[in-house]
Amino acid sequence: MNVNLNGVLYCCKAVIPIMKRRGKGKIINASSNMAYIPDVDMAAYCISKAGVEILTKVLASELAPYGIYVNAYSLGIIKTKMTEDLIKSWGKQKLKFISLKKFGEVEDVASLVLFLSSELSDYITGAIIPVNGGLL
Repeated sequence: MNVNLNGVLYCCKAVIPIMKRRGKGKIINASSNMAYIPDVDMAAYCISKAGVEILTKVLASELAPYGIYVNAYSLGIIKTKMTEDLIKSWGKQKLKFISLKKFGEVEDVASLVLFLSSELSDYITGAIIPVNGGLL
């Protein structure tokens, strides 16, 4: 909870006054599909990510008058050092539930963050965008 939810809250709290003074800003929070598809023995993690999603939506509403956009991405399984063991042990079983039948790449997330941080997303706020290959 301290890292996943409180960390996001404190980071937002730190940048909001600066963005308000500038009259604009983009906040992009990190969530997980586990906010809405929970897993066994992961209660605190799932709750923390659900909290990030609600925080994102509340801040989007509160900060819109200041020209501050707040969105989040919600990740499925992305190939990283952290997910190597999961993919090795459960990969085939997990792929059955992913429409694209592949795991995400870091570049898939980076591309979305680049879009959300650009002017191309200037009519998007309060969105939780899944990056999960069509997880069912």
